[in-house]
Amino acid sequence: MITAAIEGCTLELKDVQYAVKIRSGKACQKKEEKKKTILHSVNMKIYAGQVCAVMGSSGSGKSTLLDIISHISKRGVVSGSILMDGQPLPKYFKRIAGYVLTLFLNIIKTRSYGTRFVEICIKITKE
Repeated sequence: MITAAIEGCTLELKDVQYAVKIRSGKACQKKEEKKKTILHSVNMKIYAGQVCAVMGSSGSGKSTLLDIISHISKRGVVSGSILMDGQPLPKYFKRIAGYVLTLFLNIIKTRSYGTRFVEICIKITKE
């Protein structure tokens, strides 16, 4: 899930694409580099207080999209625009943006302190 947590903040993606170079060919042959596009023209707008679930089948690019929005380092090339209130993301955005994988959220919830931990995370995100 993505939440536009900063008061008055609108997060917008315009024609965001992500591509990586892959090598093909047998080990004994010269490997050929090809470009593979992982995300194709992603457009979305999330307004302050709005929650957006990113859903799709395995390998559809959900984590890649969240990594790109969160500015988690990737080896490919990102194109398009990621904007906050119509402006390019500020340099500090990486320090305030992030997400929790469902796997970890489920592990946390099974523990006695899990619910409290999730509440604390949500409060930190909203501040």
